[in-house]
Amino acid sequence: MSLPELPYDGTHFRHHNRGYYFIDFYDKATRRRRQVSVGKHQGQAFLEATDLARRWVTGDYDPWRDRKDEITLKEAVALYLRRFEQQGKRSVYNVRNTLELFEKEHPRAYLMDVTARDVRAFVYRSDFADWTKRGYYTKLATFMGFAVKEGWIRQAPTDEVERPKVADRKPVYMSHNEYNRFLEVVEKEIVRYGDGRLEWLRDFLKLGVGSGLRPNELRHLRWRDVDLDKGVIHVTQYGEYRTKSGKDRSVPMFPPAREVLESRPRTHELILTGMGGGLLNKRMIGRSFSSVREMAGLRPEITPKTTRSTFGSWLASKGTPLIRIRDWMGHASIQTTENHYAHLMPTDALQWEGAFANTDSTK
Repeated sequence: MSLPELPYDGTHFRHHNRGYYFIDFYDKATRRRRQVSVGKHQGQAFLEATDLARRWVTGDYDPWRDRKDEITLKEAVALYLRRFEQQGKRSVYNVRNTLELFEKEHPRAYLMDVTARDVRAFVYRSDFADWTKRGYYTKLATFMGFAVKEGWIRQAPTDEVERPKVADRKPVYMSHNEYNRFLEVVEKEIVRYGDGRLEWLRDFLKLGVGSGLRPNELRHLRWRDVDLDKGVIHVTQYGEYRTKSGKDRSVPMFPPAREVLESRPRTHELILTGMGGGLLNKRMIGRSFSSVREMAGLRPEITPKTTRSTFGSWLASKGTPLIRIRDWMGHASIQTTENHYAHLMPTDALQWEGAFANTDSTK
């Protein structure tokens, strides 16, 4: 199908095979040529091209000098990541990987030339898991939204791409029997080694189940953040450490957590430390947890993160108001809490204080 012609010499309205329209300028005197993208929808793109062509002829526009929106995808990604890092956000590593991977697939593209088809091809790969697709889309959409606010593009191409759907996965949690079985095996290993090398794992489990803190929050929890008299744990940010939500919160001490905090010696600023002192190593936590789990004959789905979901699940099963669980766990919205734990809520008015009644406090 032929395209409409522009009524000005030296200009032509064109369509690129990647899906966008552009105006082709040609200066006969200097024999210079410049292509300027004008959008993805023909009608709107032709109006934009006509206006640019008119302004060029009248001397109000120079396509070789006046394109303030002429920014490459690579330049835009670099500027966005720099701003992202300056804001101190914790997910910069994952964002950088996603955007740089997308940019490498379009190394010479201008940002305004990126189309919905490009986004769709990048996100909806057959070898990607649903959660990977969702993550890639979310990071691209946030980047494109930033580009719109900066005036680099008029519309985000991600707006025309459907957000990938993922299956509704409920969090894995431990039953009281599984919890006690895990503790039993840890205690046996502590006695077998006799050097206290696994005491941190026992206390990690109890603290996680009794407070709902994320594994990384447990690693950074300090004694100064604990108020035994009021029975409260304060999850705070300090130094370079930031919580996932970027906010502080307070959590009541439930029995498993209180047992640890009342009995553990205060030999370090941090409550949980490795054998050599200092911050617990993430890989060591995973390996130790996996080893004890296998010895206890528990499900492979149970991981260090399960301590947190166990906290929420036990409370929900005893009728704790979901809004309280949301605040204690630091969820960004009540919808997250509802999606994870609403199905566990009892139909009668059971009391949430009994959620930890079946834990063996002697272990």
